Amino acid sequence: MTWWNDLLETGGEIVGGAIDVAGDLGSEWINAKVDNEADRVSSANPDENRANENNYQQPNGDTVQTGTGAGGFNISKDMAIAAGVAVAICGVLYVVTKKGSK
Repeated sequence: MTWWNDLLETGGEIVGGAIDVAGDLGSEWINAKVDNEADRVSSANPDENRANENNYQQPNGDTVQTGTGAGGFNISKDMAIAAGVAVAICGVLYVVTKKGSK
């Protein structure tokens, strides 16, 4: 009968260990699912994903564009540099042609 008790005890330990391992895997899986869901919910928060811009809105819901010049014309930094270089070249050409005409 001792071998039967040993067999039951060993079998019980094996089954108990398997149940413990399955329980641990299950709890890890559930924790991973809950963490992923929490990350998904927090990343879907519009207050965190929307830029904090105080854009004024027109009655139809469109944003009012600010920072543009007269008539909605907006000059970029590169355009300003190119215009400055063009004015400088024109100035140099004017001085050179005036010296050559004397």
